[in-house]
Amino acid sequence: MYPISATFLIKSPGASFSDDIFLFLCRSASPEFLRRAAREKNAFSAALYDERSGEVIGYDDGGNEIERYRSAVSSKEDDSSSHLFSTFLAGDCLCGISGGEDLLIPEHSRVLALSSVEVLCCFPSEDSFIKYPLREVARVRAIENQFFVLLVPPCGEEILCWEPTGAPASVFEGSGGERLFILKRGDIVRLRKKVPLLFLRKKQFRDALAVL
Repeated sequence: MYPISATFLIKSPGASFSDDIFLFLCRSASPEFLRRAAREKNAFSAALYDERSGEVIGYDDGGNEIERYRSAVSSKEDDSSSHLFSTFLAGDCLCGISGGEDLLIPEHSRVLALSSVEVLCCFPSEDSFIKYPLREVARVRAIENQFFVLLVPPCGEEILCWEPTGAPASVFEGSGGERLFILKRGDIVRLRKKVPLLFLRKKQFRDALAVL
């Protein structure tokens, strides 16, 4: 069993409980564990599959693999090309994936936000988590991009969730002992109207990230 996990209840204003979307995250897990978790919890699931390569793997709520992603910054061990951005739909909620040192690149999160990502799932490398204050960086990314940021740290630490306001999301305990966060998508809509992202976009991007 992988004890460090969290379940996120993504709720739309006025939606019934059956319309809510569940997203289950944990730090390291085998594909078999994620498939089983997705089916048993009826939830989309994602985890850092390989700590060395930094590969993140995701499954839909039926246990079908839908995504594999490595950091936009290739590791020294693996210089193979990989798509620079990764998104997936959890129901009708667009989620993005951040791995390795992606969180340190403002433009990476910004492009995902401009593509309408509402929840950013971050699986930083252990090295970057030790070297940099990624808890604070994750909070900044949430504020400047007006989306929820879920930080899944190494070393058995608890998963964190930052709201678009920069405040920590409310935490509840699920029936299985998981940390349960309720994310209201209406909050994102209201805040993005107040803070238009297009006007905050930087004029120059790193060449590797200039996709818009």
